Amino acid sequence: MPKVRPRHYLYKTELELTLLIDICRTSEDLSPEDKVAELLPIAVQYLYVLIRLGKLEEAEAVLKDISVEE
Repeated sequence: MPKVRPRHYLYKTELELTLLIDICRTSEDLSPEDKVAELLPIAVQYLYVLIRLGKLEEAEAVLKDISVEE
């Protein structure tokens, strides 16, 4: 049986993902293309965490920013 993590784990993960997004967006070491490539998997994980926390309005905003066309 898988171990169930407490809900506070999701809040911690939410914070860590927002920090990763900020670092990636403001990085001067990444090209714009690299930023897009790095942000996509982070944004998908962030979306999952927001949905699990019931933050559906925030999740919708994140979903609008996710683009898989590039």
